[in-house]
Amino acid sequence: MLQGKGLKGAKAQNGVLINSADGVTVKGFYARNYRANGFFVVNAVGYTLTKLVAGHTGVYGIYAFNSKGGTMSRSEAFENNDAGFYIGQTPPQTKPKRSIVSKVKSHTNVLGFSGTNMRYVTIKDSDFYNNGSGIVPNALDSEKFPPPDRNVISGNRIFWNNFNYYAGAPFTIPASGPAGLAGYPIGVGVLLFGSQNTVVEKNKIFGNWLAGFGAIQQIQLALQKDPKLQEASILRGNTVRNNDFGLGGGDLNGRDMFYDGSGTGNCFAGNVVRSPNVPADNSTFAACPRPAANTPNSAAQQEGLSWVLGVNKSDPSTFEKFWIKHPHSIQKGIKPLERYSR
Repeated sequence: MLQGKGLKGAKAQNGVLINSADGVTVKGFYARNYRANGFFVVNAVGYTLTKLVAGHTGVYGIYAFNSKGGTMSRSEAFENNDAGFYIGQTPPQTKPKRSIVSKVKSHTNVLGFSGTNMRYVTIKDSDFYNNGSGIVPNALDSEKFPPPDRNVISGNRIFWNNFNYYAGAPFTIPASGPAGLAGYPIGVGVLLFGSQNTVVEKNKIFGNWLAGFGAIQQIQLALQKDPKLQEASILRGNTVRNNDFGLGGGDLNGRDMFYDGSGTGNCFAGNVVRSPNVPADNSTFAACPRPAANTPNSAAQQEGLSWVLGVNKSDPSTFEKFWIKHPHSIQKGIKPLERYSR
């Protein structure tokens, strides 16, 4: 085990740090109690992170930044006060090197997976559960190369992401970041917060009490003066298809899908839904092949914004007031987490 407790200075920040070294493999370690990250790759090409465990770190469990063409596999991340797994600020590439995340488990984090301005990433065959939110590709101007682009989220189980960490958590809530800013709603399986050319397909999404899937324009970027940031805010060319919501009716989401109709070229096909969508008339869920333009629904947009703006981190109950609860099914070896207790 790599143990950060009791360390000082730079040694206390990361369990493993790979900086500007290509083709490195890290395998078979457990990193715990570091102030920043369990495993951190930056400015690298072709990294391999496998059979790792990252727990109770100050920011991210397993993290790649400004890097190309890596693999994260057969690993677990938990009790991290930002995201269990993170790939961010991927440089645009003429001949993209895809990064693959597969067969991982992420739970008891603020976010199961965060992808600020991530590109060319495939997240597949993994479990994201008992986080505040499950998988959140997001466009931000705090990092280079917005927006998230050409990502795939496929074949995952995304469930029970209702962890209200404001009511108690095994980690310290930071002053900034997703938890500190209360930027993302609690109770969502997959949220595209500004995203382009992303495919969400063949996932089992259940037991998320706000919504199983959501997509919304990155409103902060849309209000910027820079035309490039305005462009990065737009939901464009995303495909949501063949996802199974609600576990056959045995573990329903609060709502299955939320989409306010903003952006262009976003389409939906073959999804099995068992709970109401937002909007309830499904007017925003254009069929594939993708339309030339989507149709905004202002009422749906206002409802989605209320989920974010109508909360107060000093009052944890406000994060639950929009939830629609249903009984959970039994998942072997896993208990649902909403309010943390030791």
